[in-house]
Amino acid sequence: MKSNKRGFETAKKLDAFTRSSILLWIDKNLQGTHNPRQHGKGLTAN
Repeated sequence: MKSNKRGFETAKKLDAFTRSSILLWIDKNLQGTHNPRQHGKGLTAN
């Protein structure tokens, strides 16, 4: 998985619990997958 500087800067602004929850979800659901979109939802119009 690739990460960038902007992602780290944004993560620093989050509180510790939220940051760890997001990182744990990424590790659990996205590490090692060939299609990261399989867990996402498509955008819908209002």
